[in-house]
Amino acid sequence: MRFALNGSSGLLRTVNGLATAVQAYEVGVKSMQGATMIRGKFVMSVSDTVPGSNGDLVTYTPGAASVTRFTNHLPIVPEDVSYWAAQNRLWTLTESAGKRSVVGIRASAYA
Repeated sequence: MRFALNGSSGLLRTVNGLATAVQAYEVGVKSMQGATMIRGKFVMSVSDTVPGSNGDLVTYTPGAASVTRFTNHLPIVPEDVSYWAAQNRLWTLTESAGKRSVVGIRASAYA
């Protein structure tokens, strides 16, 4: 789902204290952990269903027939993903006990 932001505060846009989604998509990606949008394309972090395997990065352009999966492009057990436009970086973090890390990757390789 996508929510509109207040242009001056950067917070969710609300009406009478209620934030309402402006768009929703069903793309059939299982084990998605986080998503961000870059220039009209969703970029998602996905945990692999095989224990001990690296995570996947998945992209989807609204209206496209399918997603594009970049298998094992993320560390084991990736979580949220965010985008820092000024640095052209996607950021994700891992939740594997004893192996937690924050990882930055070049966004333009995917979107």
